[in-house]
Amino acid sequence: RIIALIYKKCESLQVDSVAIALPDAALFAVSVDDLAEQTVIAMQMAAYHFTDYITDESRTKKYVTNVMLCGTSTQAALDRASIIAQAVNQTRHWIDLPPSDLTPPALADKAADIAKQY
Repeated sequence: RIIALIYKKCESLQVDSVAIALPDAALFAVSVDDLAEQTVIAMQMAAYHFTDYITDESRTKKYVTNVMLCGTSTQAALDRASIIAQAVNQTRHWIDLPPSDLTPPALADKAADIAKQY
C-alpha cells in the first residue's frame, strides 16, 4: 500500500520520474522477484485514472512517466507484473464505463478479442 501512496504523492507534486530502492526481500520472507513484481503491480494500479469523459484538460493529473526500481529482480518478473497490472487496469476501466457504452454483447466481443490473442 505504501507504494501506491508514494505514487499518488509523486502525482500530486507533479513529479515525472521516481526511483525506488527495494528493501531486502528477506525482511518480508519473499523472493526478490516477488517483491519487485508486487511493487510494479502496485505502481501501475495506482497510476490508473478513468479519464474517458474528462474534457477539461486542467482536471487531468500529470502522470509519473518514469519509474526506476533499484534491485536485482529478473526481467521476467517485471514483465509478468506489467501484464497482471495491465489486465487489472483494463478490467477497472470496463467497470467504470457506463452500461450504455459497454453493453453485455460489447463486453463479450472484447473478451473474444482477448481470447484470440492467447
